[in-house]
Amino acid sequence: MNWRELLLYVTLTLSLLNQTNGQTPCETPNGNIGECISIYDCPAVLRLLLNSMMTPDTIEGLRKLQCSGEPNKGVFVCCEQSRVRMSSDVRSNQIVTPSNNRGNRISPRCGYERLGKRIIGGTVSNIKESPWMALLEYERKNGTWIHACGGFLISNRYIITAAHCVVGEKLDKLGKLVNIRIREYNTSTDPDCINDGTKEICNGPVMNFGIEEIIPHEDYIPDNPFNIQNDIALIRLTGNIGDVNPICLPSPDFPGTPVGSNVTVAGWGRTLDQKRSTVKMKVSIPVVSFERCLAEYARKTNLSKDLQICAGGEFLKDSCVGDSGGPLMTKQRYGWIAEGIVSFGIGCGSEISSVYTKVSAYVPWILSNMKP
Repeated sequence: MNWRELLLYVTLTLSLLNQTNGQTPCETPNGNIGECISIYDCPAVLRLLLNSMMTPDTIEGLRKLQCSGEPNKGVFVCCEQSRVRMSSDVRSNQIVTPSNNRGNRISPRCGYERLGKRIIGGTVSNIKESPWMALLEYERKNGTWIHACGGFLISNRYIITAAHCVVGEKLDKLGKLVNIRIREYNTSTDPDCINDGTKEICNGPVMNFGIEEIIPHEDYIPDNPFNIQNDIALIRLTGNIGDVNPICLPSPDFPGTPVGSNVTVAGWGRTLDQKRSTVKMKVSIPVVSFERCLAEYARKTNLSKDLQICAGGEFLKDSCVGDSGGPLMTKQRYGWIAEGIVSFGIGCGSEISSVYTKVSAYVPWILSNMKP
């Protein structure tokens, strides 16, 4: 059964169910405000149809989203709509490939690394590891560029980063976000190459993209130290990426890595000598119990177990300045998934854990804000 036949099957199935009203404001099953629109116009539902098994649970989930079953009017679903949009200047010279109107298609082939030999020791990553990593560059008042945040690809057109990397005080200090670097490994060379002991391994040339649209979460409050929740943003690039593998998104009901088990953080953040690394780094850190995290951040900020994850808390092993917006990753049977987003912490490499935005809690928001 191809996707058109599958969509027709689900549409006909849902059409048999009794619902009311259409093309009006509505409330999704998780309590968020949406718009009652055609199933064909809702990227999140289309993505579910194209990339999911049509189990009874899937059909039931779609039934709960339905908001219209009027005869001869097709199927309408309650589709979450973003309340915040930010436009950004498009730099035409940074467009790598033209759009083919498939920017909201999340590939089922994700989280895959083409690894050769690993570099032994230290925290330098392999040149082929984490190909979904993105580097965010800002233009200072003097015209120079600086990389100060990370992000990660989830499709051929969108990256995820932290909201504090795109709104608020950080931009006042650094300058405007102007460029997204993809397929970066060593910021001092292009193309990047390493020798694995037997041969030279190289990446293709670095790809630079302008920013077409910035979508911070509408409930994120910039520069509020007492509430740093909803620290997530989508960035739509000015062109499609055809040959870089995205990282997988978790399902909304992903149980999370157990406390004490390790997850991985990667990026170009500060090293122990307090300099930004020119080479992509990685570190393995344990997930920390939320109770411990609450105690560590008591009277400093409000935390939410539903929206945030804590990890780290090991001396000299941590994410640090410059890694903001990068992924907290866990390896699953089918590939790597983005379990968290680097959000904030106290110091670098201390014995206090760092806080990460829980990606699984925002999957519906992510999918509903992506467009072709």
